[in-house]
This record gives sequence, structure tokens and C-alpha cells, in this order.
Amino acid sequence: MIAQHDAQKALQALFAQHPVVDRDALFDTLETHSPSTLFRRLGEIDYLTSFTHARRFYTLPHIPSFDAFGLWFYQDIGFSRHGTLKATLPELVIASASGLFHRELKPLVRIPVHPTLLTLIGEKALTRESIPGRGLLYLSADEAKAKVQLEARRSALAQEKALREELPATLVIESLLEIIAQSQMRPLLSPSLLAYRLVLRGVPATVEQLEQVFERFGLKKKRT
Repeated sequence: MIAQHDAQKALQALFAQHPVVDRDALFDTLETHSPSTLFRRLGEIDYLTSFTHARRFYTLPHIPSFDAFGLWFYQDIGFSRHGTLKATLPELVIASASGLFHRELKPLVRIPVHPTLLTLIGEKALTRESIPGRGLLYLSADEAKAKVQLEARRSALAQEKALREELPATLVIESLLEIIAQSQMRPLLSPSLLAYRLVLRGVPATVEQLEQVFERFGLKKKRT
């Protein structure tokens, strides 16, 4: 095991070369197999743990460039400004003006979320409402906020039904502008992710409407 001062320099050098590293690489760098020593040395320089891959990957706080949702992916390894998946999902739901369905949440974090959602519901960290023909809509645990979200979603669904044949010009324009602005994203925007971005900006949109936009303009959809 290397000394404390040397350990800090070794860790800084490791992260300078590799922005994200796994636990084995950290053990090798610190010349130890002691988890308590590992976390003590990491704590001395501050660190972030991935919310994917069983929290097996690490980075330093200054490395991620978090997106508007507080998420950052290095290849398929996800980090959240909020920490764990359990801490992240409520933040995503609360930030949405009209709540989120499971199929809207999963593409954002890119890993299964159903077990964690069940835990959050059981702990009353989130609430949910069954929407006929759509599934379960996840809402804020705050009753007043949840009511506003639910009304907003029902309004959006009603608009979708009324305008199924004719998409609102504003929605089409805002969708295309968002697609152009995010054209360098990898993976490319999907209808579900685009819907979340628009709703977050106050533009009423549903996945079904945006699927129509993709079809109308011959845009390639990424299945999620």
C-alpha cells in the first residue's frame, strides 16, 4: 500500500489519463485490496460513483459535463449529479411539468428502472396514477405538485387526441429546432427523449405526437 501523499498523486494521475475507472484499477493504483482504504483515499480527493454497472465505476467531480437532466454518460457508464439511480429518478420526475411514464424514464437513464420505481413508490418518494391506455404515470410525492402534473398530462393527452390528424405548427417547429440543436448527440434523440426535453421547456408534447413528426419528415427513430 502506498503512502497517503503518494496515493493522492497516483489517483490524480490515473484520472488524468482515464476519466472513468473501475474498482480493480483503483486497487492496483493504490496497491491495496482493502475497500476501506480505497474509499478513504478516494474521499481525500472527492469522487463520484456511477449509478449504472452496480456503482462499480468512478470519476472526479470536475470531469463530467452533465446535461440538462443532470446526467453524464461515458460510453455506457452513467453518472448523475444527484448520485444514485434511486436519488436521480425522483429528480427527473419532479422536474417534469407533467410527470413521466416508465417508457419516458428508461431512455433517459439507459438502464431498467422498474424495480427502483417500485421501491420509491413503497417509500412514498413518488406517487403514480394509472392512465387508461397509457400505463402508470409517475408523479411528485408532493400532493399539490402531483395534481398539477397530472392535470398537465391529461391536458396534453386530450390535445393529442383532438389534434391526432393535424400536429400543432408550434410543436413541429420546436421539435425540428430541438432535433437540429441536438443533432450531434449520441445516441440520437428518440421521440421519448425529445418529448421530455420539450415538456421540460413548457412545450406540450407526447411521444405519439413526436413519432408522427419523425414519420412526417422521414427522420430515423432510435428504438428505446
